[in-house]
Amino acid sequence: MTPPDGTGAEQFFYRKHMQRRTPMVMVMVGGEKHRGWIEWYDQDVLKLHNFTESNLFIRKDEIKYIYRNQDEEGGPPHVPTPPPVKPRRSSRRRGGGRRQGPGRV
Repeated sequence: MTPPDGTGAEQFFYRKHMQRRTPMVMVMVGGEKHRGWIEWYDQDVLKLHNFTESNLFIRKDEIKYIYRNQDEEGGPPHVPTPPPVKPRRSSRRRGGGRRQGPGRV
């Protein structure tokens, strides 16, 4: 049996940052950096909407790694906040010990 082509994690990553227009930095294999947000992606290519220059089409195999731009500039890192915790209800009943029904001592 052959393994699936992918887990979908890459597509999730691109879609999430495309929708939020997250400022990203793409470090290329040669060391140069390109900044902008991911506007479009394909199986082999990303379109980077650049802030100052014209938009770039970048082949994925030329990218060394990608990270969010705010992490580089000292902005607060994105840390997801956990959902609020509801207080647990005690199994004890109010008013002291166990309730006693009729005929119990």
